[in-house]
Amino acid sequence: MSVKIKIIILVSILIAAGATAFWLWPEKTAPEAGGADKNEYKSELFNFSFTPPNSNLQEFDDENGHVILGSSFQIFITPFDETGPITPERIKKDLPNAVVENPTPTKVGPSTGSGQADALSFIGQGDGFKTAEVWFVWPPEPYPNGNYLYQITAKVEDAKLLEGIISTWSFQ
Repeated sequence: MSVKIKIIILVSILIAAGATAFWLWPEKTAPEAGGADKNEYKSELFNFSFTPPNSNLQEFDDENGHVILGSSFQIFITPFDETGPITPERIKKDLPNAVVENPTPTKVGPSTGSGQADALSFIGQGDGFKTAEVWFVWPPEPYPNGNYLYQITAKVEDAKLLEGIISTWSFQ
């Protein structure tokens, strides 16, 4: 086979590979007009939104509350009739065996706009592994319809992921 034919075959392969990569490469989406991200999750039931690290979310109700499950995090929402903020002592009241290491007050939500929730971040214990957790009550006062306890949990290795979730959180 001549060198010219080898070059033509090589260039054809490179063009085909480039075109395939172009069409199959995941799109990077810019925020829509108004600042909303296409991957933004919105809960009409609980009146909040956030941008998950991926869009593979599952939702379901169990006997104790509502669950939003991502590939590497979980949000558990349950009715709560007390005011916030959540404290380690309050957690231990209901869950005496709970692990609450390094409790740190933090905020959920943007510094401006729809408000922030006072939250507690801490290291907890899962089924054989350590967890990074952020718990908070919203709305802060049980208005006529009550409020909810939010528990956001991931493996401790994914603690940065929780930071991303709570920094994009917005209350409607």
